[in-house]
Amino acid sequence: MAKFKVGDRVRFVENYGRANKGDEATVTGFFADDGVMVDVDNDKGTHSCFMSRVELVPEWRPKVGDRVVWQEPFKASMYTKGKEYLIHKEEYGTLFITDDNGNLHHSWNRENIPGSFSLVVPLTIEAGKFYKTRDGRKVGPVVVAQGQDDPWPWKAAYGLITYYYRHDGFSCPGWADGHRDADDIIAEWVDEQAEQPAVAVAASNDNAAPAKFKVGDLIELTSSGYAADVGATAYVRSARSDGMYDIEWVRNTLRNGQSDGAYYPFSFKLATTPTAIVALIEDGQPKPATRPKIHADQAAATAEAERLALEHPGQLFGVYVLTTTSQEPAPTYAHEWQRLAAKGEKIAAIKELRGITGLGLKATKDAVEYWLANDETRSRIAA
Repeated sequence: MAKFKVGDRVRFVENYGRANKGDEATVTGFFADDGVMVDVDNDKGTHSCFMSRVELVPEWRPKVGDRVVWQEPFKASMYTKGKEYLIHKEEYGTLFITDDNGNLHHSWNRENIPGSFSLVVPLTIEAGKFYKTRDGRKVGPVVVAQGQDDPWPWKAAYGLITYYYRHDGFSCPGWADGHRDADDIIAEWVDEQAEQPAVAVAASNDNAAPAKFKVGDLIELTSSGYAADVGATAYVRSARSDGMYDIEWVRNTLRNGQSDGAYYPFSFKLATTPTAIVALIEDGQPKPATRPKIHADQAAATAEAERLALEHPGQLFGVYVLTTTSQEPAPTYAHEWQRLAAKGEKIAAIKELRGITGLGLKATKDAVEYWLANDETRSRIAA
């Protein structure tokens, strides 16, 4: 028996192309032994992928109290596509829909609701994780409280933590039942990835345990909530049992007179030390080796320059520090064969496209080459 059939609703179990983990789609066809074609919701395009990337969405039985989203199977003045509504009550098999303000919109037969609305899956907030707000921002690591009596209000005020007063993601002042605020949490945050080949790939996620600094680490301030400016650096002297770190600021990075002492790690990250190379200088121009040695920091490169100067009297050696890099993101595409072709793997692209379309070898080869020559740039998905 086939795992899916055309028309089934499926959900991605990992990031793939423009689809994020948790996105839902409709099965439109199949290819190869374990390949499935799906049309992803929210205009994210059609994907060809292994069936292992998606799972069947369990059948939903609407009930009073469910929060639902209008899918716009037809135009209706009383509903807005993507907006949440509440199944308010049921009378004799008829369910009544209201908005967050309690305004009655329409009554529905329960069998017709799944084709017109999708269920909003309840969200359970966990401390320390990152989440997406209703207006699209990334927040966290989140600290969860049980009520409005915040024991550390200064932390939220200075941007050290994001405070939410309910485990279901409602924020203050939107903590009361039935009210939705732009700052409410609607989903766990998952970083988007570029489209990958059809092999198992571990999705990156900010919910991994936060890095634990160790004594001697150079750390960098990422929030201006402290008296020091963003970018100020410090060395870790010790870790305390209460989760704070004793640090010693690097003086030439301070502007606001901050003092050494104990700080929470929320607004710090490990500082990156720029790499450096050594180059021979002739007539004022650097002449680096074809494959110069990359030194871990400027101090190591300086030591090497001094060693070379002693070994080669009369020659001048300079240290060049990498301070800035620039890179355009690689283009992404709606289909795996396009990604392979654009990458230069034409044979793999032809094989992939043949598996989807069933075309002959020459016809498929001509199609891939025509696409590369005429349509490749127009097929790129905007980041």
